[in-house]
Amino acid sequence: MSTFLCGDTSAAAAAELSVLRSSTADYSILECMGEGNFGQVMKCQNLKNNETVAVKIIKEGFEDDLENEISMLKVISVLDTDRTNLLTFYEHFEYMGRNCLAFEILEIDLYTLMENREWEPLSVDYCRTIAEQLLVALDALKGLGIIHTDIKPDNVMVVNRNIQELKVKLIDFGVAMKTSSMEPCLDIQPLGYRAPEVSIGLPFSEAIDVWALGCVLVFLYIGENLFSVSCEYQMMKRVSELLGLPKNDKLQAGAYTSCFFCETEEGSKWRLMTPEEYEAGNSISTKEEDHFVEFSSLDDLVNVHPGEESGEVEDREAFVDLLKQLLCLDGDERISPSQAQFHPFFSTSHLNQQETSGHHQPMADETSCHAADEKSVLDDASASKSSDSVTLNLATAEADSLPPLTDLDLASAPTRHLNDDVLDQSSVRVTGCFGSLKKRIQRCFRRIKTFLFKR
Repeated sequence: MSTFLCGDTSAAAAAELSVLRSSTADYSILECMGEGNFGQVMKCQNLKNNETVAVKIIKEGFEDDLENEISMLKVISVLDTDRTNLLTFYEHFEYMGRNCLAFEILEIDLYTLMENREWEPLSVDYCRTIAEQLLVALDALKGLGIIHTDIKPDNVMVVNRNIQELKVKLIDFGVAMKTSSMEPCLDIQPLGYRAPEVSIGLPFSEAIDVWALGCVLVFLYIGENLFSVSCEYQMMKRVSELLGLPKNDKLQAGAYTSCFFCETEEGSKWRLMTPEEYEAGNSISTKEEDHFVEFSSLDDLVNVHPGEESGEVEDREAFVDLLKQLLCLDGDERISPSQAQFHPFFSTSHLNQQETSGHHQPMADETSCHAADEKSVLDDASASKSSDSVTLNLATAEADSLPPLTDLDLASAPTRHLNDDVLDQSSVRVTGCFGSLKKRIQRCFRRIKTFLFKR
């Protein structure tokens, strides 16, 4: 049985562990699934019922965050977490001086999934499946008066390798908060997924989670972040370029508006600062960022993916319309999770009248249940034990000396989460050798950028 060092401050906690014991169960440690500032996540087996679970072992110094997370998890536990697409929490216990949280085990988070795919975008159909389930999750949280505040690809995880349908869940409630306790000017939400009202210091609501969901969906659809995740000025600059400026009355009321915007000479109107003005006023350097997928408005996303089959253009147009409503600059006017579930994107006729409930089944041409020449929704990839080696697994191989560039290749590499399974999307329609070469070059630069600028 594998053993792991757990923590580094006390003699008891620094001992090698093979079993974690609570008052209700013994959890045999199988392997380490990941490690962060908070501590470690272990894959364990409940020796009482043989169920495989994930146990998060918290480092000392995170007691305040832990208390908040447990409080939020207890509120959420009143829900059917499978139906509402939220992480299932089992118990909190202490062992050898460490606080431990036991959860259901999930497969892979969406950031790692995209990283393993070398940032190859997901199809609109997979984006629909994920969007539908996360809207259900956000609607459930809103009903409880909870704001997640940390929605990003890392905090959405694929449940299992079921080839019939894709199932995801929202995780990590460590910084979630009750709507009743919110205050303007809180430092919440990660860069790149932060709603405008948070950035400029306005009162906010559950609508900030809806904004973050819109950013997640664009990330999956184009294979890169919509807004900067490293510079708040560049994030606001990109927001302004794609969506325009917030309304003047909102800017006038924002506590942090003057950090990013300045009034014009005529007065009562605002403009975004230049990089030089921002650096001088905030003593923070900024740098222009490159985008691999170039577009000047959300409408341009309709043409990002190739393909003109029946219903495809209409499908992408419906998707972009949903994104516009999720990414509405005014939080008070932003679409709610319950309203969004009735958007035409989830009920268009070319979807064969499939019902929209807790999760959505992918289109027929994307699952092996309906096409023998395509792979399953979750492709079983063996994880390499070397952190430097990456093995490319092509979706389909032809009898050529060179593999076809039109197939999606998946990278299997060690990650922070259990990632033996990754989504597979076959037969990406990229025509012409120059288009294929360009896509490979872009993937190469994305991998270099990820290595150099690891979050």
